Amino acid sequence: MGEWSVVETLVPEGASLIFRGSTCREWTSPDRLSPAADVRVGPLIETVRRTGEALSVTRRSERGKHPTFRIDAHPVLGPSGEPHGVQVWVGAPDEEPTPPRITSGVSWLLHRQVIAQTVEACLMSGVQPDECLPERTPAEYFAKSVRFDDEMGLLGLALDPVDGGKWLGEFSVLHADGRIMLWQCAARARVDPGREGIQVLWHDISDVKAPALPSLSVLGLRETLAGTGFHAGLFALDLPMLSMWVSDPPPWVQWRDLPQGARDILHPDDHRVLTTAHERFLREAPAEIGTEARLRGQRGTWVRTLLRITPYPGDMGKRLAVVRMTLPD
Repeated sequence: MGEWSVVETLVPEGASLIFRGSTCREWTSPDRLSPAADVRVGPLIETVRRTGEALSVTRRSERGKHPTFRIDAHPVLGPSGEPHGVQVWVGAPDEEPTPPRITSGVSWLLHRQVIAQTVEACLMSGVQPDECLPERTPAEYFAKSVRFDDEMGLLGLALDPVDGGKWLGEFSVLHADGRIMLWQCAARARVDPGREGIQVLWHDISDVKAPALPSLSVLGLRETLAGTGFHAGLFALDLPMLSMWVSDPPPWVQWRDLPQGARDILHPDDHRVLTTAHERFLREAPAEIGTEARLRGQRGTWVRTLLRITPYPGDMGKRLAVVRMTLPD
């Protein structure tokens, strides 16, 4: 019986099999999908990558018990029109392929700190086409996640893309209809001029693996912060930008649909508040810095907000900090 597999084509050089049938394959060769030694799938994947068009072919082998195979390959296009991946089905010539899993590609652009997306990426979480925007901030994307155990791995690659860098993992995502999905995500770094950041491919694997729910520690942290009157976000201080919310977002902050991306949550004249804190952490290593800044409020207003800035633990603390926010008395 045939089965669908997913191959990532996130960077120009090479491609990797990341999911075969119902199993993660961890960056293996696409030729693992070849049904016979003289029927190779790799060249067909390269054709789909080059043309951006689906194909369906029948190939005959001179070896083995099953001499003829049907191979279907569908591109998964990213926001620039380049294939971020290829879905591949291999089976008998008289067998009709089942529908492939829902899959999409997005691009996390380092220089602007926005995530460029396709309509297919919006549809994956239930956002209708007329509500789909071509770009979202990272915080808006992370807000859809209800369980993500390695967000630091993905965030670290996005903030510091290096040639050859890659990440593969899973996270649970809330659909607009209230159900929770499990997505597998593959990301590779891009360092070529104008494309710096990460290219991403994800697909819904909820049919073969149950999504994980929020941990008690995460839920407890949010409840604890709510009880103190503080709201907390993870900021990249050197950029500076909001990466994701640690607690529920502050009700006085407008953080969605920002005109200039993730940096736009802060008043332009107050970017220096976070960059100065970043310099102090590198130079003096204080445990915490108290300061204030103007955050974007509703309807074009700016809201004076008190900040308590603490470095993130470990090496990521060289760039990231937890910022707790509250209104002045």
